[in-house]
Amino acid sequence: AKIGEYPEVVRDTVLDYHVHRLTMYATELAGAINGFYRDVRVVIGDEYDTTALMLVVRAKETLGEALTLLGIRAPEEM
Repeated sequence: AKIGEYPEVVRDTVLDYHVHRLTMYATELAGAINGFYRDVRVVIGDEYDTTALMLVVRAKETLGEALTLLGIRAPEEM
């Protein structure tokens, strides 16, 4: 659900220049995906849970886009 909020957050930020909204969104998304990754097994043995992996990849892309808009370079790995 948090990933789906991204277009609206960007639109609202463009309209009213309240950049802190994008910063808060990025922080909340990072927390949500961290909790998801902690609680859900994305890698099961040598196999991947395709749905979980797709969600993690999309969250990474969305967070990267948000950081780019904020002028912050994201690390390649953590």
